[in-house]
Amino acid sequence: MLYRGANLIDQGQFEEGVEQMSVALQYYLATGAEFGLPYYYSWLAEDQIGITDADAALESLDKVLAAVGKSNEQFFEAEALRLRGEALLAQSPNNAPDAEACFERSLETARAQSASSWRLRTTMSQARLWRSNGKETEALAAVQTAYSTFEEGLDTPDLVDAKALIPELS
Repeated sequence: MLYRGANLIDQGQFEEGVEQMSVALQYYLATGAEFGLPYYYSWLAEDQIGITDADAALESLDKVLAAVGKSNEQFFEAEALRLRGEALLAQSPNNAPDAEACFERSLETARAQSASSWRLRTTMSQARLWRSNGKETEALAAVQTAYSTFEEGLDTPDLVDAKALIPELS
């Protein structure tokens, strides 16, 4: 059901897909399973942000961070913190300071884990926020630095997005 929901979202049926994913997670939890919850809830939160349901996304991200704390399954922690910042910004532009704090925590976590991809994603989120606050120079330098650490996989979606963001910030 979880993957069916994701497929519905990919087909443009956003609300139905998010609902399917939410129900699937309820069933998953009912089995007593806990493995993978940070991943699944992060996935759901990203889609909830996509349908502009920031409040639901923040609830899902609270569940991610609770699961990380309980299971010590930290693989998705940096991404969850980045998504929390994105959800806060989607909720209100007035949440920019809190979003910035989430991005900083995400970057700290990504660095500690040597998670270059999470670092790149968070750097792009932070750069977009900085651009909206008139900090284009800092944003450009941050994205260029994060992008330059990659030597392969330059055609992957995140690196393609980063490369496209660089001239936008120039």
